[in-house]
Amino acid sequence: MSVGENEDGRSYNFYGGEIGYTLQTNMGEGNYRLIVGRTSEDFNDPQDINKESRTCVLLSFDQQLGKNLGTWIRFGWQDDSAKINYEEVYSGGIDISGKLWGRADDNIGMGYAYLDGGNQGLDKSHVLEVYYRFLLNEYCALTADMQYVKDDIKAGKNPEGFISGLRLVVKF
Repeated sequence: MSVGENEDGRSYNFYGGEIGYTLQTNMGEGNYRLIVGRTSEDFNDPQDINKESRTCVLLSFDQQLGKNLGTWIRFGWQDDSAKINYEEVYSGGIDISGKLWGRADDNIGMGYAYLDGGNQGLDKSHVLEVYYRFLLNEYCALTADMQYVKDDIKAGKNPEGFISGLRLVVKF
């Protein structure tokens, strides 16, 4: 995929692939994925001398724990030859089915992510998230999302605060 422009002012190419496996267990369905991504060499290195590519690997595991509860966990790593904000991500959470309150296609989720800093000014970030996905009809779903983010900066103040958002997904 050709991508418009990165933070260095260059267009670049993105290449990605995913291998997944779905397993039916007594607890419910589980989805296990390996995701790999790479870009063309159009990103500055940390010293702004050479152009480098960005490469990442993500392991993603989603598992139902009965009819009304699910869990997920993700592990990701990124090469640091180019400038990057985060080198590693570890996240997990739970998902609660709307069947519990009579809206089988809705769900509530809660999660936490720890992002370990890369070769720029960030040391690490902590993110807590809560969301509610509301099915409007067979084609549209609206998700309300609230995140609390705390960044630890290597030099300077450590910002923290809330981020809220709405996402509309349309399938056809």
